[in-house]
Amino acid sequence: MKHSTSASTEALVKATLALTLMMATTQASEYNTDKIGDVLKNSRKDFTLVCAHRGLYGMSVGRNREINHAKDVPQNSRAAMQTASDDQIECSEIGLRSNKSGDFVVLHNSNLGRTTNVGSRNGKSDYDPYTGTAYNPSVLEYPVAEELHLRTSDLTTGCTSK
Repeated sequence: MKHSTSASTEALVKATLALTLMMATTQASEYNTDKIGDVLKNSRKDFTLVCAHRGLYGMSVGRNREINHAKDVPQNSRAAMQTASDDQIECSEIGLRSNKSGDFVVLHNSNLGRTTNVGSRNGKSDYDPYTGTAYNPSVLEYPVAEELHLRTSDLTTGCTSK
């Protein structure tokens, strides 16, 4: 029974946070959050919803690399959600994970190496997602996410606290 309560609590926290972030993103704009919520619950062919996948962030490749104001913004961060809002994108789709302490962190991957400085923070080599080498622990193994900084998509630029 404890497991299902835990799963229910986690689902409720995720849904609440997603709705809160969606409303915060749309708050500065002229969007009707009820309409957006309805589209998320009930598919409609007469309404298009633009949603920034992991927020609006800089990329090394693809069209996002041309957006200068998003160049140094890491994915799945408050800055990425704010950049999406500033660019009048209706919502940001984010990922949530719980860590070893049971706290929720905004993180898409189940491992920390690709998007954080977990390697250098622990005296090890930073993970290279292109070769799949170096330190890449699971978020469930790491107790305190606040100790880490997000990395931008250009892995050579270092870390940022955005």
